[in-house]
Amino acid sequence: YEVLTPEPFFNEFVVRCPRPVADLNRRLLAQGIIGGYDLGRDYPALADCMLLAVTELNGRVEIDRLVAALGD
Repeated sequence: YEVLTPEPFFNEFVVRCPRPVADLNRRLLAQGIIGGYDLGRDYPALADCMLLAVTELNGRVEIDRLVAALGD
């Protein structure tokens, strides 16, 4: 995984993924986690990228759970 948003960001950032985003999102959903937006759907050059959004509604536990699930 690689964060592609180079400067500080507010809520959303882009992550390049090592496998297809659709596959990752299916695996995440099976664990009750809503994954990121598959940017390849609208931007073919970003086929391996997902847009993630984090707000004040996402606590440390939820973020750590997402990171752990993506690492599996």
